Amino acid sequence: MSEPVRGARVGALNAYWLALNVSNNALDPVVLPILVEGVVAPGVKNSALAALGAVGLLVAVVWQPVVGAASDRSPRGRLPFLLVGTAAFVACLPLLAFAPSFAGLLVATIALQLASNTIQGPLQALIPDYLAPAAYGAASGVKTVFEVAGTVIGGFAGGQLVSAGRLPLTFAFAGGALLAAAVVTAVALRGQRSRPHRVAIDPSRHVPLWRSIHSLATPPLRPYLWWLVNRYLAAIAFTSIRAFAFYFVQDYLGLPNPAAVVGNLIATIGLVVGVAALPFGALVTREQRRGVLVAAMLVGQARPHC
Repeated sequence: MSEPVRGARVGALNAYWLALNVSNNALDPVVLPILVEGVVAPGVKNSALAALGAVGLLVAVVWQPVVGAASDRSPRGRLPFLLVGTAAFVACLPLLAFAPSFAGLLVATIALQLASNTIQGPLQALIPDYLAPAAYGAASGVKTVFEVAGTVIGGFAGGQLVSAGRLPLTFAFAGGALLAAAVVTAVALRGQRSRPHRVAIDPSRHVPLWRSIHSLATPPLRPYLWWLVNRYLAAIAFTSIRAFAFYFVQDYLGLPNPAAVVGNLIATIGLVVGVAALPFGALVTREQRRGVLVAAMLVGQARPHC
């Protein structure tokens, strides 16, 4: 029998989504472009930033499902993956902050993506692990609200801190958000040894990890594969805007204080997205979710012509 849905429980299960978006939006849109400018020639900084973004997305695409599948098989549950990923992320922040060259930034980017996606892979399953199917839509709406809130907080705070010359504090802010989420999630999952909506895996029926990933191409899981493709394309769209906004504001528009401008822009985008998160989350049921997604897609396609 599933446990009753409690607001605090749903919030705790989504705490990491808030923290991840705070951290990512405090660092990626304003800090990373500044670090790249410091180690490459001005004429190649856009290409260098694009290379870091492409490598980071590739690591995420490969590593996140691998770690997620590994957490499915873990007898200790998903929490150890979340805590290890958090510790690794915080430990790798100095690699990014003190990278002496582009190669150093590349190594730091790969390390941080591995750590971040060690969190995100298992994190994707917390809602179905601990909530009844009837609560998925509302809980997913809360997840989106937390992601948006993290985008707003991280973008605004990162922009303000960097514009004030407090780069070290920006790194501390990003790491502290994840550490706080680790504490909240660990307390919420304390004593939750059984995973109500997960089927126990018989050790005698284990299959290799690579075969589980390959099974995504089989007919029963093909819709999930298409969902992954959808998420990847959406990530490319938003990442493209976010990644190059700093150089666009600084070099093309010539506006003063580009860090603050970009931070405010990211926060504004987050607020606009947040307006629709909860009502559309409530609409996404098994019968309605396709219609909601199609409607959102059509609105997105119509937007440039408005």
